[in-house]
Amino acid sequence: MNTIPLGELEKFIVRAKAATYVGNGPRVFPSTASHDLEYHEGSFAYLDSYFGGTDFIGEEVVYYNQEPVWAMNYTAGS
Repeated sequence: MNTIPLGELEKFIVRAKAATYVGNGPRVFPSTASHDLEYHEGSFAYLDSYFGGTDFIGEEVVYYNQEPVWAMNYTAGS
């Protein structure tokens, strides 16, 4: 597995979130009924994939040199 400084990873995650869902970024071809957003920067790649609308569940994954190095699941609803 690739070793990266945690500070660098944290800063990338913040930039990726700002460039995708929060930043109304471009959508990529979704898998089965999901909404998928991607962001790439150097050796990093970020994918946010979620299902639903007002009520939703999703997952964010960060890859470094094409290997997953961080992930987070989330949900929101009534």
